Amino acid sequence: MRFFWPNPITTQVVTAAGWTPARRIDISMWVDRLEGEGYEVTAAAAAILEGFGNLALHVPETPDAGLHAETLFFDPVDVGSGMYERYADLELSIGHRMTPLAVNSAGTAFLLILDNGAVVSDGPRGLHLLGSTFPQALDLAIRRHRSPIAMLTYNHTRPRRPVRV
Repeated sequence: MRFFWPNPITTQVVTAAGWTPARRIDISMWVDRLEGEGYEVTAAAAAILEGFGNLALHVPETPDAGLHAETLFFDPVDVGSGMYERYADLELSIGHRMTPLAVNSAGTAFLLILDNGAVVSDGPRGLHLLGSTFPQALDLAIRRHRSPIAMLTYNHTRPRRPVRV
């Protein structure tokens, strides 16, 4: 899968982290572990993990960013291990399967890709759509130039107000 970054800042961050268009790592252990827990690892999820797995994207502070910069760590087992029951409930609410991708350095936001290619962030306040494609979502996660779209708002630990994508 080829990625085209929508902004030079995003290109700089992913390149500085060690990503290249030719980068591919073996993700078979992750796939086995995730699928053993109930996740579906789609072709799009696998392509992202092969290219970004084990990378740490150091998000820069920028003056127009709406949120504090957090490093993104691409380790799907760290994100999803032991969490499938929670995500299975969210999958039912939004009508899409999810595959874990990354976590921020604070451990408060988890990036997951949906079976339609959209990328969401699961955080303390809810599930938010970052983008309909991985490049769009990663651009928003890095630049933080607008607010993501709320899909589910959490009331303590129970999601409400489902929004379909």
